[in-house]
Amino acid sequence: MRKDQIFVLLLVVLLPLTGCFDGGGIGEAEGAQDSSNPVQENNEILYSVHIESDSSHSVTLNGTTLKMESGYWEGSDDWRPIGSVLKVYYSIDCSDGYQIGKLWAFAGDTIPVKGGIECIVEIFPQNSNIALIYSEAVLLPLQ
Repeated sequence: MRKDQIFVLLLVVLLPLTGCFDGGGIGEAEGAQDSSNPVQENNEILYSVHIESDSSHSVTLNGTTLKMESGYWEGSDDWRPIGSVLKVYYSIDCSDGYQIGKLWAFAGDTIPVKGGIECIVEIFPQNSNIALIYSEAVLLPLQ
C-alpha cells in the first residue's frame, strides 16, 4: 500500500515537469495554439444615417458593400420599421462605368456594387424621413 502512495506522489510531482501539462485551467481546449493562424473576431461595425424626405445621402465604397440591417420611416405621429411597405432606393455609379439608375431595396438587402472598384452610392428616401442602419463588408470580385 505504501508503494502505491509513493507512486502517486511521484506522479503528482514529476508529471508537470514532463511538459504534458502547462498548468492551465480546467476545461481548456486541448491542442497547441498556432499563432500563424489567428482567430478572427467578428467586430462588425454598424453605421446609421438619417435622411430627410427631400434630400439624399452619398456614400463612397471602395472594395466594400453595405447591407441595410434595419430602417425606420417617419409616419404621421410615430416612427415605423421599414419592411415590405416602404422601400429605399439607390443609384450606383462605379469608376469603371458600371451604373444602376434606380434600385429599390428593403431591410436585409445588400447593395450590388462591384468588388474591388470604387463606387458612389446615393441613397434616397421614399416620400418620408428615414433612419437606416447599415453594416459594411469587404467585397471581392469573383475570379
